[in-house]
Amino acid sequence: NELITRLSERIRCSLAIECDSGYMNDAGEIFPPRPPHPPTTERDVRYVETQLGFRLPELVRQIAVTVADGGFGATME
Repeated sequence: NELITRLSERIRCSLAIECDSGYMNDAGEIFPPRPPHPPTTERDVRYVETQLGFRLPELVRQIAVTVADGGFGATME
């Protein structure tokens, strides 16, 4: 739970930093930071697990349903 709390706080703080210049890809293109996707539902997680054929790790499940369903971190276009 502490990890989930710290991750949530880190994402909120990162979005508030105006001086963040974004991310640069290998071609030198700079992309601005993007907000995370909203959390998903437990139902959607179960659907994905059914399609994959296995259960996701519990930490991944918790992050997806409580913090964000992706879109945070150093993602590129």
